Amino acid sequence: MPTTIDWANRALDKVGEKPITSVDDGTKAANLVKRMFAIVRDAELRKRRWSFSIKRKQLAADATAPLFGYGFQYQLPTDCLRVLTIASIDLGPDMSDYHGDGDSQLYRIEGRKILYGAAGTTGTALPLRYIASIEDTTQWDACFGEAFACKLAMELAEPLTGSDNKRTLAAAEYREALAEAQRANALELPPRQISDDTWVMSRVR
Repeated sequence: MPTTIDWANRALDKVGEKPITSVDDGTKAANLVKRMFAIVRDAELRKRRWSFSIKRKQLAADATAPLFGYGFQYQLPTDCLRVLTIASIDLGPDMSDYHGDGDSQLYRIEGRKILYGAAGTTGTALPLRYIASIEDTTQWDACFGEAFACKLAMELAEPLTGSDNKRTLAAAEYREALAEAQRANALELPPRQISDDTWVMSRVR
């Protein structure tokens, strides 16, 4: 499976630069790859629900409760880029049209903490599904890797070559590769049911 250097060199190929053997080999290309790789990777992972990057975890409540508004809080995993679902609670008819922004919401994400539950309750293990930062590139989907290489090429084009044209070409290739990766990813996902809004619910009352 492709390594970090393989994907880096794939990006360098796209802008017409020589390959590197290591991010520490001292070349301008290696220095730029070392600086940009993780930033671009995590941004691309966070944007979409890539199947290979989804994890599940049971979070233990912190010993210290929030100052007010919620019963307990949980520390997000260090590799968490984006929360997908918290617990599995059926709240009945969806009232999302009327939800405010206060502490009456079931949970809130503040900083790297999840605030959850009514004040005065006791914290239990909290099921969490989230998008993780997948540093091991051998776990990547191949289509995602190709889209990532195009995006990295976009970021490398200007500082390495000074060419706006190469950046534009990389951007066009990125859009095409991303669309292909999304199609491949979507075929593996089950259909998602969209919650009824209050307009729909009013018709069944």
